[in-house]
Amino acid sequence: MRVAMLTQYGFVAMFLIIVLLKIVVLTWLHYSESYHTQFSGSIFVNQITQTIPFIFYIMFFTVISILVGTLACFEKLMISTLKYVPVHPMKGIDETNNEKDFMGIIHHKLCTGEHPTTPRIVKLSPPEKVEYLRILHEAISLCIYDFNSCMNPQFLLHTVVELAVLIIHCYAVIAYMAYNFKSPFARTIHVLNCLFVILHTVGLFLFLKNAQHLKNMIQGLTNFLLEYATRITTQEEHQQVRIFIEKLKHHRPLTASGVFTIDLGIAGPISANILTYVLVALQFEIPKE
Repeated sequence: MRVAMLTQYGFVAMFLIIVLLKIVVLTWLHYSESYHTQFSGSIFVNQITQTIPFIFYIMFFTVISILVGTLACFEKLMISTLKYVPVHPMKGIDETNNEKDFMGIIHHKLCTGEHPTTPRIVKLSPPEKVEYLRILHEAISLCIYDFNSCMNPQFLLHTVVELAVLIIHCYAVIAYMAYNFKSPFARTIHVLNCLFVILHTVGLFLFLKNAQHLKNMIQGLTNFLLEYATRITTQEEHQQVRIFIEKLKHHRPLTASGVFTIDLGIAGPISANILTYVLVALQFEIPKE
């Protein structure tokens, strides 16, 4: 769990950097001669309040990091128990899911331990080993289901609210570029709206990307067992592998109260909805005053 803790520290640091960035931007706007401001203490409270969704993101990222790290450890235990040898060991192809990246920049191992086979597992026959691993995986799946059941309302409410405020702020950003505003505060508000859109778009993307990574971990285990099934010689072990694969195929993904599945697959519909509503809103003429 050391990697999960490091990941958590990274997300907390990112949250603090976002808060600091907002304070720096507000201070810069306030003292800049190019921008007109009439800030009071409430503007800082308002901007900090807008970072509340990132607290939800941190909670989500923490749990997902722990679950993904657990699955990575389980995968290494499975490889050790079944004495799995990669098909392409000389080509440098990593067929495991033991690596993760942050925004495609920082790469790190999810599990750095060896996880050797315990004496208790060694005494089991090959079919019993597969059954033991399946039962262990089912226990991990129950943790994922419990987490999803607990967070179902929050997932739905957060995604809907985030989508609504992103539509409003995207409209404000485009409206500023399409119309001329007489208010001296228009440029300042435009900068704050752009900052909001960028930060919350990145946050929503990471939210979906982490959920997708958890889904990929499950699918990776299915691919692993399908390849391992080609090396089995006994009917009993083959039967246990088939049961394990069927269990993985029916694994329930993260959902928002069953309304939609939380993964990168909804990034396209979300983008389309934002674009559609912004284009519709732009059809209405803004009063010149």
